[in-house]
Amino acid sequence: RPPLYPLLLSTVALSGNLAPVGIGLLHLLLGVLTVAVVYLIALRCRLKEFRWLACLLVACDPILLNQSVQIMTETLAALLAAVALWMLIRLGGHPRPRTAAAVGVALALAILCRPVFLVWWIACGCTVLWICRRNPSRLQISSALLIGTLLVLTPWAIRNHHLFGRPKITTTHGG
Repeated sequence: RPPLYPLLLSTVALSGNLAPVGIGLLHLLLGVLTVAVVYLIALRCRLKEFRWLACLLVACDPILLNQSVQIMTETLAALLAAVALWMLIRLGGHPRPRTAAAVGVALALAILCRPVFLVWWIACGCTVLWICRRNPSRLQISSALLIGTLLVLTPWAIRNHHLFGRPKITTTHGG
């Protein structure tokens, strides 16, 4: 399994058992944070009075609400997708290596939650290269994105290499 969600669940396990109240509070916190990040995205995109509509749509999304009561990765994945998008929007406005590294970290955490985000990481990397094509510090920005990603993914790859003889960066159960 990808490690991030089980690791997060371990923070609410009492005496080695998952407590339903703890899981519920964790998912509530993840949902509230997702709405807050959507608000930041709406501010950054200058949605004015529609920023509240964006937040309301996320807060009342039937799929997210349904999944938030399950022991599944969707609530965490939605938060990480929103954070990565917010960081990408910030990078597009002011391309800086520090922001690119933060994008890499956010996307890497998303990958450790759901491996499908690896495809988004590739697409984002290509987009960053395109956006920064005329920027004199484009090599630094691209390198920072890669370094931010590798800082998060490398420990998992090393762990998997040690246990399985291969440095798998996504999941160890196939699929």
